[in-house]
Formats: sequence, structure tokens, C-alpha cells
Amino acid sequence: MRVRNTSLSLNVTRWSMRLAIPILFTAGVVLAEEQLLLNPSFEEPGWQEGQPSQLPEEWSTFSSDDQYRIRISRDVANEGDQSVRFTATGRANTFQGLSQTIDVREGNVYEFAVHVWLDRAEEQRGSLRGQLSVEWLNERGEEITRTWGPVWTDESSPGFWNEISLTGMAPHGAERGVFVITQFDTGDPERPGTFHVDDAGVWELP
Repeated sequence: MRVRNTSLSLNVTRWSMRLAIPILFTAGVVLAEEQLLLNPSFEEPGWQEGQPSQLPEEWSTFSSDDQYRIRISRDVANEGDQSVRFTATGRANTFQGLSQTIDVREGNVYEFAVHVWLDRAEEQRGSLRGQLSVEWLNERGEEITRTWGPVWTDESSPGFWNEISLTGMAPHGAERGVFVITQFDTGDPERPGTFHVDDAGVWELP
């Protein structure tokens, strides 16, 4: 659950390092919002030594060339014990990512948020960038339109969890939304770079 106040006079979000409930403190009535993603903190399956290529359950994996470097990690975590590590492939004009598809209602507004960790010792170094997006699908599974979120690059603050979010309205005819985390690669094999993602969430806003 996410707790949100109906008043918009104050917009201060506090995320606990170990709690799954971000709180917005404003004057007015506080509402709880349902988390719509499954396995949002990438805790399943549990990490096992000797299996470096484990992928998070409930999430679909994709790439531009059927090669990817995404795995569950216990190096850092914002929520729980695990996160997902994205490592650039070093191949030009490629991409890879994770997605999850949920039912939506046209005309309703959805918030999609993740937390991103940029390693101090292995920064993005200009070779990759990350971005959120939502693909709005009709009843036939055809894309109506797409909502893009902000990009994180090597200018993001290393050594800290950065909250990245987007808000979008489901367009007319939308029945499903594909909530996507994508890593794009500019193709520098000498400076591949990595980032971690954790504590994802999708909420239908009142």
C-alpha cells in the first residue's frame, strides 16, 4: 500500500530504506493506494550463489539483440535484500530491460516509480542511460501511445538511491499498460557502466 494525502499543498515524499510505504505529508485526508506491481522489490527468487544470471519473477525481460546483462543482485538494496543490476553490453545502439503488464482503466492516472543506484566505483561513464516508460495497449494488444519518463545518466548522484518516476493518463481505448524499465547503450566496450534498480511501484492515483 502507498499512503497519499488528497491535498496537494505540500509535496514531501519520504521513503524508508526498509519500508515499502512511502508517505506524503500534507494537510487533509490521507488515502492508501494499492501497489499494482508484483514482486516490486525483486525479492523473488532469492539470490543463490553460483547462479549469476538469475532474473526477477513476474517481470518480462527483453533486449534488442537477445543478449542481456540483467540479474538479481545483493550488492545493494533499497527495499528488502535484493535489487536488479543492469550492466551495459558495450554494443552500440542496443537496449535491454524489464517490463510488467497490468490492467488499466482509460482516463485514470497512473504513477510509475523506481529507485536507481549508481555505483560510485563503476559509474555509468557515459556509455548507458536508463529510462521509464508506459506502453498503453488496446483490447487487441496494439499500442495506442507511449508515455516516457525522465532519463538517468552519469549525471545522476552516485552512491545514493535516486527516485525516478513518471505520471501518465491511460488514453481512450486503453485496457492494459506495459510498465517498462529500459537501459540504452551507446556502445563503449571500455566503459560499460552499471546501475541498480529497486523498490518499483505502480499506483492508480485518485
